[in-house]
This record gives sequence, C-alpha cells and structure tokens, in this order.
Amino acid sequence: MLAVRTIVAAALMLAGATISAHAEKRVALVIGNSAYKNATPLKNPANDAEDITKALRNLGFEVISGSDLNSEGMRLTVKEFSDKLVGADVALFYYAGHAVQVDGQNYLAPVDTDLAKRADLDFETVSLDLVRRQMEREAQIQLIFLDSCRNNPLGRSLGPNGRSQGNGTGLARLETAAEGTFIAFATQPDNIALDGEGRNSPFTTAMLKHIDKPGLELSELMTQVRREVYDATGKQQLPWTNSSLLGSFFFKAAEPVPEPTPEEKARAEKLAKLALDAQAWDAVKDSKDIAVFEAFLKDHGDSTYGDLARFNIDKLTPKPEPAPQPVPAPPVVVVEEKPAPVVAETPPVVAAAPTPVDQTPAVSPAPAVEEKPIVTAALAEQPAAQVVETPQEPDKKMTREIQAELDRLGCEPGRADGIWGAKSRDALSDYATHAKVDLASLEPSATLLDDLKAARDRVCPAVVDPPAASPKAKQSIKPTTTKKAAAPVTKRKVATTRKNVQSGSCFRFNGQLICD
Repeated sequence: MLAVRTIVAAALMLAGATISAHAEKRVALVIGNSAYKNATPLKNPANDAEDITKALRNLGFEVISGSDLNSEGMRLTVKEFSDKLVGADVALFYYAGHAVQVDGQNYLAPVDTDLAKRADLDFETVSLDLVRRQMEREAQIQLIFLDSCRNNPLGRSLGPNGRSQGNGTGLARLETAAEGTFIAFATQPDNIALDGEGRNSPFTTAMLKHIDKPGLELSELMTQVRREVYDATGKQQLPWTNSSLLGSFFFKAAEPVPEPTPEEKARAEKLAKLALDAQAWDAVKDSKDIAVFEAFLKDHGDSTYGDLARFNIDKLTPKPEPAPQPVPAPPVVVVEEKPAPVVAETPPVVAAAPTPVDQTPAVSPAPAVEEKPIVTAALAEQPAAQVVETPQEPDKKMTREIQAELDRLGCEPGRADGIWGAKSRDALSDYATHAKVDLASLEPSATLLDDLKAARDRVCPAVVDPPAASPKAKQSIKPTTTKKAAAPVTKRKVATTRKNVQSGSCFRFNGQLICD
C-alpha cells in the first residue's frame, strides 16, 4: 500500500512540474530606470529592461514594461500589472535601477525620487512588498529578479532616527512568504551590484544568455548565471537566490523527442539487456559457488555469458574417480601357412643294358609318361593363407581294405596289416601313375577305397624276377603272364629310396630286373 501511495505522490509531483514548465498564462512586469534626476544616472537599466522584455515575449509571456518611470508612472504600471494577473499561472517581476533598504524593507526608486526625510519614502518610492502582494494574490508561481543593488546617494539623507535601525548597503534579504516563490538578487544581500561596462549589467547579460535554452530548469539556469557573473566581476559579485518552488520551472520547454522507430526501440532494448547482462556477470564471475552460477543462468542464460557460467559450473562440479580398466588379453596370432605343392620326384636316368643278339628281345617299354605335380582342384582353389588341419589317424579296417584293393590291382602295397606306411604310399603312387588319376593326398580315405573298388582290371604291371645268373651273363627278361591278360607295360615310377634295390648286383627299372 505504501508503494502505491509513493507512486501516486510522484505522479502528482510530476504533474505539478509539468504545469510549471508549460503554464497556460504567463504575465510579467519589467521596469528599467536609468535617467535619475536627483541621483547618479545609470547607463544600463533601460537597456536591460528592453532586452528582457523582448526575451520574455518570445517565451510566451504577456509583458507590461516601462523605462525611466517617475513615481506616478511606476504606480500606474504596477496597477496595470495587477489587473493582468487575474487568472495567471506565472507572475514575473524584473526591476533594474536604484533601490534602497530602510529598517529591513526594500524600496524601488522612480527617476524623480527626492528623499529629504524618512516620511518621503511612502510618497517618493514604490515598496517592493506592494508588488509582491499583487503577485501572491493571483499567481501560483511568483518569480522576482532584482538587478537593483546599485550604489546610490538616495539613502544618505535618511539618517537614523529614534525608530530606525539605520540604512543598509544594498537591499535587504527577502524571505519567501508562501510556497511557489522564487527570488533572485544580482548579488548577495547587503552587497552592491555593478552596472557593467557593456550594453547590459553582468547579471542581465548572463540571464539573457541562458533564459531561452530549451529544457534548462530554473535552478540550473541560476547556477550558470551565478558562475558567469562571479567570473565576469572578478569575484566581486555573487548572485543570490531563495526558493520555495514545489516543482521544476522551465522558461523554455525541452524540444520534443521524436518517437523512436520499432528498430530503434529494439536496438535500445538489446543494448540495455547487454549492459544488464555484463553488469550481472561482473558480479558473479569470480564466485566459487555453483549455486551462484545456476541462479545467473536462470535470468541471463541466453546471453553471451551463459556459456561461461556453464563452463564454471562444470569446472566446479566434482568428477568421479574413473573405474579401473581391465587389461586386454594379448591377441591370438594364427600363423597361416600355404602348403607346398606336391611335386612328383623325377627318377634318376639309368642306361639300360643292351639286349643280346642271340636272345629274344625283351618287350619294348611303353613311351615314358611325363609326370606332373599332383595338384587337385581343392588344393588349387585353396587360399594363400589358410590354417591346415592335422589329418587324423586313419581307420585300420579301412586301411586294410585299401591295402587289399591295391594288392588286387597289382600295385604291391605289402601285407594288408592296417598300418599305412611308406610302402603303402608308394603303391598308391604307382596306382595313380598307371591309372592316370590325380590324388589330393597319399593318405587313406573312404573316397579312395570306393575308387579302388570300382577298378575291375589290373592297373599296375606285373614284374617276374628271373633266375639267378652270373655277373657276366646277360639275358633278356621275359614277361610272366598271369591268369588274366597282362596289361600293357608302362613306365613305372622308380622310387629314390633304397627299398627298391634287390639283393646282389641286380636292380629293377621300368618293371624290368637288370643285373650286372
């Protein structure tokens, strides 16, 4: 409730200030007396009155003015001013000329003033209180400017009497009798104002310089006047004021400010927010409290300082200890080896013994068959790098059956004992040579057994050992026939091992037994 009353009071004060600055009716009385007959003439008051009158009329005042007025002329002018004050909002009185103070009262001197005794004051001068009473009776605001504290001899003849406290220098201090009054003297009370060397007095010169400045409030105007008069008079004259105004008064209102465009309003609001954000950030940026930055983000999180606040929150937040990471096991490296191709061994070339003329020539051997490495399709398509599985131990029953089939086909695998050895492999190699088949390996398998069983005729050629002979005797070897027709003799693979060499000085080559 108190806040509401405060706002209402402020609004009323602002309204009062507005009335003071833009009064509907302004009335002024301006008098300047220079041509005194019984006192020292003054150079500037008539000029001061003329220039002030012009300035006030330009500021909207209705001005009643007079220069070098005698006693009757001054009273008539004051009466005209009183008549014009009816319904006025602002009343202004400006006087330049001689004046005296007696017993604390101020009297304005017409140009024909002749003071021989104290009683002459009521008839020869115009009391300042008379003018004030007219202004206070009608106007809400009364403004009095007195540039009249000149040093003059009018008061010298008014010596002290039984009831007088004597004559003072300059004018007596004036107190504001009611609210809304402003009084300005060209110098402080009981001091003398200078007439000046130019067209106007120092006080009026400063007044004319600032009175029509837009938006210059009366108190500020008099501050500038006071400073300039004090400097212009070598610090001899200091204007004095007394005020009971309730609001601000402007001789000339401030120039109207154009309404800002929407773009200007938006720009101004943005600048104001940036300034507010910067001020708020300066207040919290050095804090070590997370809650302070969180509160900042609520009001200024969308500003350029929002990211800085989040960074500080993250920096001040305790971080959990990282969990220990398990040590990874070393990778398993599989070395892939490409199997070497199976290449048939080339038998050594041995010259055959010449056949005796007187004996029947032996059967001519079949043309030699060019042996090629045994490479199966499975091996040919095998990748370059591949894990080769170790073959399992063959089944003994199956091994015996394979050995029996090789023996049936005449390939001499030895005894069918289920043990797959070198002799069995040689027999299988002979089978492959004479049957002209390619084998993936020389190991027993179910597929191999099926292929051997499918062969009906003898494959490997039969070999008959001849009777023993002397080393010098050489006889031809006759082939021995079996119950079945002998297969054509072909070149057999001769093993490079010593197991094919017979005892004594004989050896077998291409199915023939050759002896020294």
